[in-house]
Amino acid sequence: MKRQYADEDYNDYVRFMLDCLGKCEFLGEPDPLWAALCREQAAGGAPFAPEDGKYGSAGRRRKKSVLQAAETKKLHQMFDSLRGGADSPRPLRIAAYRAGGSYCGEKELRRYRERADAVLLYNVLYDLPVWDWPQALNRFFSMVRDGGILVFSEEKIYRPAGDPYGKSGYLLLGGEEIRRLFPGRDTYAAASGETGRVWTYVIRKGTQGARMKIICEDVRDTLRTLEESLWRILSEDREPGSGHGLALEDYGFYCRQYVHVRRARRQLESHGTAEEIRAGSASH
Repeated sequence: MKRQYADEDYNDYVRFMLDCLGKCEFLGEPDPLWAALCREQAAGGAPFAPEDGKYGSAGRRRKKSVLQAAETKKLHQMFDSLRGGADSPRPLRIAAYRAGGSYCGEKELRRYRERADAVLLYNVLYDLPVWDWPQALNRFFSMVRDGGILVFSEEKIYRPAGDPYGKSGYLLLGGEEIRRLFPGRDTYAAASGETGRVWTYVIRKGTQGARMKIICEDVRDTLRTLEESLWRILSEDREPGSGHGLALEDYGFYCRQYVHVRRARRQLESHGTAEEIRAGSASH
């Protein structure tokens, strides 16, 4: 079952990222929204409508808070550094993927291996069962050049019980879980866009020192950390004297996530990862 996106969130995310990226070119066929907004940008249009004083200098949106302004500035600086400086005319080479879309195939992987300055992922873990996470994320990372970045974005919003969930449930990773999934790498987190419902994590592909591949144990550690975090939130809210600070809707949200992460951990142990299956086959 494919997810039906809230246009407001995805459109806001794409516009925000284009605003941070500046001039760019795609490796492979871009999502229609990316393509349309890139054409608008190339024609001299701004990614955001210039209303309500939201634009700063050079057509970049002025954020509503000091924190958001600092986050946005750092993202601008990261992307500018990839092209060799803010004044460099070189477009960034990027690939962008989203849940429900088509992902990089073998031909595309071979053609663009280590050529991307940045690979942008929007809610892709929603489409992937947990046992496929290591293989899929390593495929995306293989497209990133040394010193380039993987830009990992997730919606952080409440999902009504009737909404479709992914193959391993609705697993909403936070900053600590992202660090567990990509150990030994520099990571940075920031809100993406005006709604504040999409958060972006930037993971740099180092040239040395960091382990280059994501392994199955990283996924296990990530899910274990998420389960512990959710249990801590739920148990502390129910303790006497806590005041039960969570709204009923939020409490239900964390309960569902807790159920889903426990189920995902069982799935992972039951299926194993593609990496472990191949290793087991080779040993026989």
